Amino acid sequence: MAKLWCLTLLLALFVATQAKAPCGCGTVLRVKKVAMEYACQTQRRPLQEALQLLRIPGFTGTVKTTGGLFNTGLLGGLFGGLTKLTDTVLNIAGIDIKKVQLPEMKVNLKPGRGIQVLIDTGLDIKLRAILLDGIGFKIGAGVIADIEISRTSKGRPILTISACKSIIGDLEFTVGGKQLIPDVVKLLRNNIHAFLADKMCLTVSGIFLSLNPHLEKFGASAQINAQVGLEYTMPNPPVVTDQYMDMNMNVDYQMKGQTMDHLSVISKDLQLPSDAGQKDAMVNMGLSAEYFNNLFLAVSETGGFNMDISSESVSAQDAYRLSTTSLGLIISNINSMYPHPLPIKLIITLSRAPLVTLKPGKIALSLTPSLEIVTARPGYPTNPLLLLNVDLRLAVQIGVSGGKLSVSLAMDSDLQVALVSSSVGPCKASSLAEYITTYFKNIFMVKINKVLSVGVSLPSLPDVELIKPVTDVQQEYAVVSCDLKYRE
Repeated sequence: MAKLWCLTLLLALFVATQAKAPCGCGTVLRVKKVAMEYACQTQRRPLQEALQLLRIPGFTGTVKTTGGLFNTGLLGGLFGGLTKLTDTVLNIAGIDIKKVQLPEMKVNLKPGRGIQVLIDTGLDIKLRAILLDGIGFKIGAGVIADIEISRTSKGRPILTISACKSIIGDLEFTVGGKQLIPDVVKLLRNNIHAFLADKMCLTVSGIFLSLNPHLEKFGASAQINAQVGLEYTMPNPPVVTDQYMDMNMNVDYQMKGQTMDHLSVISKDLQLPSDAGQKDAMVNMGLSAEYFNNLFLAVSETGGFNMDISSESVSAQDAYRLSTTSLGLIISNINSMYPHPLPIKLIITLSRAPLVTLKPGKIALSLTPSLEIVTARPGYPTNPLLLLNVDLRLAVQIGVSGGKLSVSLAMDSDLQVALVSSSVGPCKASSLAEYITTYFKNIFMVKINKVLSVGVSLPSLPDVELIKPVTDVQQEYAVVSCDLKYRE
């Protein structure tokens, strides 16, 4: 039964139609019917084990006989001469389920209604009773369950069973019993049917309802860095078609346990086209430009894009270039102002929000940090030399690894530099761009990618692995397509 909760990730996303509340969600999780079918196949044995635990109680009943319980055979021969009907007490000490056939499971998507889960199995049963001991028979059994979901106060899904019906077949005798008189067969059938009709639904319902604690972990909070985490929440019911469901999801950011409300505001829902992503994938996840904007803004607000570059943080060769002497090759006034070489420091600060744009095949990130160049003589106050605005255009590469969205950045064009102020006289911005490009490429980009290397958790449950990932970028949205695999 341990793996059955995994199916809930999929079942939980289908609910009866309700009015859709305003969301402003930048993420859409689309689960295909093929994912449901795969999930069903993985859950057959846990359900078989659960049904095997059913215990049908014994019972006592009275039947009208002419002296025997069988129409022919030894007992019939002994009592066959008696024609007067008499009451015979039938005492069934026990009814043992010897074997449960591996259940067949099917999911039907009902547009505008939700889903139905259909379960079909068979039970091999033996009797323990005087005169009937050892008689065995098979009986087919099925369950039709309607599963709905609501949301907890934390925005987590919670399952309910809105309707459940057991369908119990007739007795098919396999060992003896074929000549039992009809009243005995009827008594057995009625008692077994009454028990199974109740317990089959209770068993199936109990399994699904016991999965609700696992759903508390769906989209649970995960860290982006030491200060910021995010979690996915479900604001409203999904939209169900005959082939898939779409669930809008909020992405909530927290900094040191406090919600960053301004990062949870999305101007409009992402409308994922019906053909978005890989056609044969089990799951397609749509991510809007605003999803990426808020992600990079969260990193920015914790100082992830800010850094100081000094001679202590670079190689010996670059340390030599981080000096007034080296900078004096570009700005001659520096040599006269600082005749003795002094180390300098580059202070990069991002004060404007990052801007992400998505076009077919490309995610672009624009950063516009300020760059202050100051003297950095140990034990002395810093002296400002230059203040620059830098226009940094980056290409964003995404993938999936370990259930997380991997994100890396690369410079996509030459730096554009604008001089804001100078205490060392006039200088050419183009020359400064050449000077600082080395530090942005070799130090800034390396450190930024290290910050992002932790990855971004995607909405899922523990023990569900996302495999065969494929990413695709279209106008204003990206899609992550993948299949599912349940870990043992």
